[in-house]
Amino acid sequence: MKVRSVLVGLVVLALLAAGGLLVWRGLAEQPPEATPTPSEEFTITAEQARELALGAAADGDLFRIPEGEDFGPYVRTEPVPTPPDGGTASADWSGRLQIPSIMVDAPIIDEGVTPQNTMSLPDDLSLVGRLETTAPLEAAEGVTLLAGHVTWRGDHGALYFLGEVGPGARVDTWDEQGERTTWAVSSVELFDKQALPDRLFTPDGERRLVLVTCGGPIIQLGGGDWTHESNIVVTAVPVDSAASTAR
Repeated sequence: MKVRSVLVGLVVLALLAAGGLLVWRGLAEQPPEATPTPSEEFTITAEQARELALGAAADGDLFRIPEGEDFGPYVRTEPVPTPPDGGTASADWSGRLQIPSIMVDAPIIDEGVTPQNTMSLPDDLSLVGRLETTAPLEAAEGVTLLAGHVTWRGDHGALYFLGEVGPGARVDTWDEQGERTTWAVSSVELFDKQALPDRLFTPDGERRLVLVTCGGPIIQLGGGDWTHESNIVVTAVPVDSAASTAR
């Protein structure tokens, strides 16, 4: 086993032992506002996800933002900007996440593990964080985990509607060199924060993108603070099937 794998595994165990990803961020003395839970949980094969992403389904209707509600400055309500033509690298698009069907367009920054062994998250709700113990965006194998707040200090985050992505939905990421990878959503799942599977953090094996935010019922902890009971977890596979296998 690779030394790097052992070290990352220890971090993962620490994260899980501490109660799972994103458990302690967003605590409040007053209950946070209820957030969307996935309309439908699903799991399809990588091949099915790619077929949908390459077909008409990937360019279907945009998610309809509920009318009459103000979701604040960090939740996009307009289609995402058009990326550079031809998929060529662009410094202006380095470190970026787009999910066109739910109108997400967010910069990505690296985030580490806190002294309490939980993942830190950007305080800026327009950003998403990459857990730096998982694979970088330019990696050829393993999982890259991106996470963001669903709500924080009364505002909604960029991933507020994450659970609304559908099978085969297109996700685009740009690494630090501006190189683009296109992904296809293969699952939307809701996990108890105390029971996140270790497959979400593995640095080796098949290439995957994992997107995480909080969701589910609001619960009160023993100390009186409030938090979400669950994590919404979206998994995506590279549309280029050659990139999905470890080199």
